[in-house]
Amino acid sequence: MLQSLVSWLFGLFEQFSLFGTWLTTDLPHIDLAPLELISYAGITFIIGFLIVRLVIGG
Repeated sequence: MLQSLVSWLFGLFEQFSLFGTWLTTDLPHIDLAPLELISYAGITFIIGFLIVRLVIGG
């Protein structure tokens, strides 16, 4: 019982670390990490993308 609980906790910590790594890894095509999308550069990129999409008509 204790061994399965400890194994589950270590697995949980491993999944959280993988998620943290994903948050700081650059996404393809936009060269920004998901965590950076809530910064000034990310907001600027999102607004610029929406304006270009509005002009193009997509």
